[in-house]
Amino acid sequence: MLSEHELFYNHFGSDHVQKIKVESDGSSEIGQQRSFKSIDILKFSDNVYEVLIGSEDGYLILGIMECDPRKGSVEVFEPFKTVIETPEYSAILDIKITKVKNEFLTLAVSSTQLYQFVGSGSLDEVFRQYKNNPKLIQEHTIVTGSKKSDKHMHVANASDLASI
Repeated sequence: MLSEHELFYNHFGSDHVQKIKVESDGSSEIGQQRSFKSIDILKFSDNVYEVLIGSEDGYLILGIMECDPRKGSVEVFEPFKTVIETPEYSAILDIKITKVKNEFLTLAVSSTQLYQFVGSGSLDEVFRQYKNNPKLIQEHTIVTGSKKSDKHMHVANASDLASI
């Protein structure tokens, strides 16, 4: 479960709710409480999950947890930490992660940008590659929404199709 500033775990078959600790990675704004906007979960193995959270201020936060529904327990393997700061610092409205063969694909959407992060290794390694090379973020970002662009897309209407 996701609340504005906190992350909780509750298995559907249990009445027990556990609060999950989110730590700062120490790189910037240490101790700042983040407002969460979006979340996606990727099953890593039987009871191990990678959880990716998008924040109100454009941060992607990653953690790895083991959840045992039979015991109703949650164990944090890797504490939640900031793995990417998006250049525009706008809310991450939606986030999706998947693994295809040996590559991770993550899509993060803000009101004006679509960010894509692609790579192999661990999900943390993929984000580290982008964090260490900000030009990669620019190369794998699509401007959407309300930002003005020199490129215009022509949408065909019925009269355009009739002349073909």
